[in-house]
Amino acid sequence: MNISLVDKSLVLNSARTCYSKDLVTPESRQVSDKVRDSILSSTLEASHLTTRQHKYYTFGISGVSRSLVWLFLHSHPFYNTEEKSLRYVDISSSIFHSKCKVGEEARTLYKDICKELFPIIEKRYKDIFPYRNTVNKYKTDVQHKVFENARAIIPNGILTNLYHTISHLTLLRYYALSRHFSDEAQDLVDQMVNLVQDKEFLYDLDLVKEQEESFSFNTHYIIRYLPSQIMAREFSSLLVDYPRGRITDYDIIRFNKNSRRSSLNLYDYSDSNIHTYYEFDSTTSIACAIQQQRYRGINRDIFTIEIPGDLSSKGASDFIYFPKIFKELSSPLKLRIGQFLLQFHSGLSSEEFIYNLPNCWKVSYTESGNLVSFLHKWSQRLCLNAQDEIWEISKSQWKQVKEVHNLTIDSFGAPCHIRQESNKKPFCPEGKRFCGIPVWKKDILQIERTL
Repeated sequence: MNISLVDKSLVLNSARTCYSKDLVTPESRQVSDKVRDSILSSTLEASHLTTRQHKYYTFGISGVSRSLVWLFLHSHPFYNTEEKSLRYVDISSSIFHSKCKVGEEARTLYKDICKELFPIIEKRYKDIFPYRNTVNKYKTDVQHKVFENARAIIPNGILTNLYHTISHLTLLRYYALSRHFSDEAQDLVDQMVNLVQDKEFLYDLDLVKEQEESFSFNTHYIIRYLPSQIMAREFSSLLVDYPRGRITDYDIIRFNKNSRRSSLNLYDYSDSNIHTYYEFDSTTSIACAIQQQRYRGINRDIFTIEIPGDLSSKGASDFIYFPKIFKELSSPLKLRIGQFLLQFHSGLSSEEFIYNLPNCWKVSYTESGNLVSFLHKWSQRLCLNAQDEIWEISKSQWKQVKEVHNLTIDSFGAPCHIRQESNKKPFCPEGKRFCGIPVWKKDILQIERTL
């Protein structure tokens, strides 16, 4: 076996390798410019686009809106991102996009909510950890919970920072799609393109510009729309004749008891895990919807956002997700929050509206994916350190799956459940971030959160 690190001419050499008896490397015999141009243009025009996925670019991006990250950079599965957290960073001094008209009002509310929430959350924290000093050493733990809840009022026009890694192909798609998106998206992509001084990319970009109206960037997804009720559908009955005999639902959703591993055993029946498929209709806050974008194995359709003409005549809970702990805020502050949410969208253009949408506003969408993808999400988001709303959603989805398959498994849940099942100690992998509750001893569906 020969393995080499290659870092240039990847598009050309990978395309040539398809029709060569040997691996084509930078040291291989080079072709003429005419042949090179022919290979690059013909593979692009024929949609032989895998050749464009061997080359990656990492961008350090500062000062873009979270709405752009949500609706553009993270609206597909072909990226990797590390972004500034609203859960763990105080954003009271953050800057807002120029189209975010309610930023300063939201900032004032955010500060006041943080001030009122701190003693409320500090008391709950001490109920769980009675011996921890929240004045000094553990003050930041309380603050993080305060930030997590107070961010509900922050609009998506707040600016953020991130590292963003994409392939050569994805950057080409960005260019084509950004021409039909917001000015902010076009400005960002133009800057990204200008930074990439790569001959192969620039050659492709010229071709894309020439064929912009007719060139198709097909991502091979089929979007389906479902009735307006939560549903879970499984197709594992199609896969019954395996060498070990008939597969039961329990066989498919089984646990790995090998103490050398701490994750689910997804290998023995990998085809069954992939073909066991679920669809959920979901209505969540924008903050939760953004978090769920991290799970790229789960597909989501277009977000539906409803703005009633007169919110005051309808139930606020139909359109707004309030963190449970907001009930303990003072009446004057709750009144201010309500007035802000009633009026934030008045007089805004359609583009400005997106920048001013607060995190707590509800959006509707359909999630669909296979068992492997959902198990990955649930095993992370059933941890009590997960944000409360996404924890409740994961709990509800897992409960429905148990009912669909008539499962008697009680020990699935947070990572500590899985590690306990494999006898891998310590059961909680969070270290000093331990939630304070031995969750692995309980059925996750019977747990009620207080913090």
